[in-house]
Amino acid sequence: MKMKTYKLPFLKAGDAISVIAPSSGFDENALALGIKELERCGYLIKKSKNIISSPPTNYLSAPDRVRFADLIAALLDKDTKAIMMARGGYGTMRFLPELIRYKNQLKKIRKIVIGYSDFTPVLNFLVKECGWVCFYGPCVAKDLAPDGHPEILKNIFATLSGQMPHSIILNEAQVINKGHAEGVLAGGCLTLICSTLGTKFESQFKNKIILLEDVNESPYKIDRMLTQLRLAKKFDGCKAILFGSLEDGKNPSQDYTWAIKNTVGDLNIPILTHISFGHLPNTISRRIIPLGVTAQVSTRPAKIDYLTRWMPC
Repeated sequence: MKMKTYKLPFLKAGDAISVIAPSSGFDENALALGIKELERCGYLIKKSKNIISSPPTNYLSAPDRVRFADLIAALLDKDTKAIMMARGGYGTMRFLPELIRYKNQLKKIRKIVIGYSDFTPVLNFLVKECGWVCFYGPCVAKDLAPDGHPEILKNIFATLSGQMPHSIILNEAQVINKGHAEGVLAGGCLTLICSTLGTKFESQFKNKIILLEDVNESPYKIDRMLTQLRLAKKFDGCKAILFGSLEDGKNPSQDYTWAIKNTVGDLNIPILTHISFGHLPNTISRRIIPLGVTAQVSTRPAKIDYLTRWMPC
């Protein structure tokens, strides 16, 4: 396997993580508990201005200009080595066009960015337009409660400190289509992937291993979104599809499997489901998956091999 080198500013005790709220409002107590968990690991936490002082604006944590200013401030801050979200929800699509003005500046920067859900379009912009590697993983307020699964914080620490494994066995995965594939990891929350179709921010999946997950969507809605992507030819030329959490807690798991099999199951590529990433209760261990790196996927056994050698910068 040919390994590629990627440099990241791995953290040590005392280094700064900026926590931002670019989407919906958050539970202040849950955020405080999550920050304490990060501080317990030895990190300095810098809260964005709207977390400290801005009241929520309806379903948003603050007005667009405030949330975007906080995001850019964290991305450009020389003292910040990593960025994490308070929570997801909705809101990042509203300021996506503003990111274009900063593309050239961001190309010269490297930070560790961890997020998921509504942060999907921002992660994909940083990967596609700026050459970053980003990490699809937990939020601070929602996922880092002290009574949560200990593996969640352990995986975050491994990501921040550069101790990510180069290979992960997916014991939890169910195989829809067998096979072996190599490609660049891309994707995120299915709803956000579909919501950016027809815009300059839509995802390009040719030669990619696609990651897809979502929450609170019934099986027919998953079917509809996958069908939309197929009609948009987004699966043409992709190398594999890896599904994370999809279930809404109301419909049987097999109904989601049926929806997947009957929308993309005839594609001649490896397809795995039930991988532990995305929207999951914090009592369940969560994988953190890098976007923008080349990987190999196998189904016997189910595993991901990252063809990247991490180097500190």
